[in-house]
This record gives sequence, structure tokens and C-alpha cells, in this order.
Amino acid sequence: MMNNFEFPDISHALPTLANNLLDYGAEVGSRDGDGRSSVLELTWVRTTLDNPYRREVLLRERKANIFAQIAETMWVLSGRSDVDWLERYLPRARQFSDDGIVWRGGYGPRIRHWDGTDQVQNVIGLLREDRTTRRAVIQIYDPARDSAPGKDIPCNNWIAMNSRLGNLDMGVALRSNDLVWGWSGINAFEWSVLQEIIAFELGIRQGSLSFFTASLHSYNRHWTRLGRISRDYPVSELAEVKDSPRYAPAKRDTWSSLINQFMEAEEYIRTSGDDPVVIADKISKFPEPMYRSWLHALNLYWHGQPLPEYLANTRLGVATRISKQFIKKEGI
Repeated sequence: MMNNFEFPDISHALPTLANNLLDYGAEVGSRDGDGRSSVLELTWVRTTLDNPYRREVLLRERKANIFAQIAETMWVLSGRSDVDWLERYLPRARQFSDDGIVWRGGYGPRIRHWDGTDQVQNVIGLLREDRTTRRAVIQIYDPARDSAPGKDIPCNNWIAMNSRLGNLDMGVALRSNDLVWGWSGINAFEWSVLQEIIAFELGIRQGSLSFFTASLHSYNRHWTRLGRISRDYPVSELAEVKDSPRYAPAKRDTWSSLINQFMEAEEYIRTSGDDPVVIADKISKFPEPMYRSWLHALNLYWHGQPLPEYLANTRLGVATRISKQFIKKEGI
């Protein structure tokens, strides 16, 4: 039996999904850990987000790290899988690597460099040629590699896109998804960004984003937090919070070159040693508003430089304030 859910955005989805896991989830064993781990699980779950561009988690009890979400998303979109870069934002990253060097199941190389094919550019080309094509898919799971045991087997396995009535709708098929660490930690964020980029390239609106999950679950170490999340409500309901800047590059910049420019700018922010005010001034010249806002967030993360005033009351601004409180308390 399929569990079907539809929500305005991730912040409204999480409390309901957490509550359903607690009330209706079946407790099953897990290969994780030393045999004492178990999960609460719902099977065959469809979760649809109607406004996936509202990707920031505005729930204080979730304690989402917006800086890590930005970093991992761009790491994936740039086609990388190296642990050294990622663990600057995700200190646990090496724990999920088989060799301590790369994530074997990293999505980046698979979506950008599968046997020489950039699958993102491929679906853009297919949809430009035939707006109603049913062939706009991105494959992630690779039986040749992923049938072997390992710490890192892709949980997100297949992505499909439909262009209908001026909207680009996207669906992601998953064999397994941790509600706390996986779906709300990164998957809803990263795939909504990919969807927004492709929609812009096609000159159409970003539509709904759906996840089809064989096992949606939460580990027992998170059950207490799950209870708190189930009783939480989005910060956006407390006051007027504006949407964050949307993806809208200058026409002279290709989507892939902008990703490269972002990664170069991230390195500058992290390593240059310039005054944070000088860094902020240089960031303000970045030629794309969504990435520009994220670079300002990384300047806050690394150097404590406040966001520009225009971002303060956006969803990104709220998310950075929640994240900074969590990071300071947890010592991350």
C-alpha cells in the first residue's frame, strides 16, 4: 500500500512525516552499527513538494545545517566525490567512505560523468528537442559497482523529469531514505536545486518534486528528536519571511560554468585571508543571485560576516540563524 503525502514545502512536510513514522512506522532491524540499531519504517512512500524551491528547513528542532546543505549540493553538481573537500562542512563524511578517499556511491560523478556522459546536459538536450519527451531520466544506481558490499551504496537511484503545461516536474526513486539525515538533511535540497537549474535552462517554471521511497525510516538514535520535530512548526509561520533568491544567471554564463565559478569562489572565501568585508564586496559581483546568496552564507560560516541586509529576512537568512545557533551549541 502506497503512503501518499503532498505538502507546500519541506518545512511543512517534516512534522507530518515524523509523526507518521512514530505513529505507524514498523520497527525493523538495521545493518547499521553493532546489531543494536533499529529503525521505524514506512514502506512505499510518495512525498510531493509543491514549492520545492522553498528548500530551507525552517524548523528549529530539526537543527538542519544550511551551510553543509549548500556545500554538499554544489559538490554533487560539480561532479565531485572526494571526501577531503566535503568533510570541511560534513565532519562525518569520511565515516561513509570505503577507502577514506572518495564516496564510492557519490552522486556527482554519476550524474555528470557516467562513462563520459553528462546526464544533466543530456536531459536538458532531450527536453529542448522534444518538450514532451518521456526519456529525460538520470540513472544513479550502477549494478556493476553497487551489487558489491560497502558502506556507500546509493540511496537515491533514479531521477525522471516531465515537462507539461509549462512546468518541469521531477521525481526521484529511492531504495532507502533516512528522514532525518538523508531526506531532510540533503536530498530534498540538492535535487530541488538540480530541478530549478534545468527548468531555467528550458525557460519554464519549476514544478513539483516527488520522492518515491521504498523504505522511509528513522534510526532509533533519532527517535527522541523525531518526537520533537513532530511537534514543531515552521518558523515561516511566525512572521513574514520572504523567499530566497531564485536561480537566474546572466545569459552569457552557462549552467556548468557557473558551478565552476561557485567552487572557485568558495575556495577564495575559505582560503584567501582577505578581510570578510572585502570578501563580501567581491561576492556581491557574482553573476547569479542564488549562488551569490549562498556565497554570502559561506562568508558568514567561515568568517562571521553578517548576511547583506536584503537577505536577512529571507528563508536563507532564517535558516542561517537557526544553523548558527545549532553549530555554536554543538561545537561544530
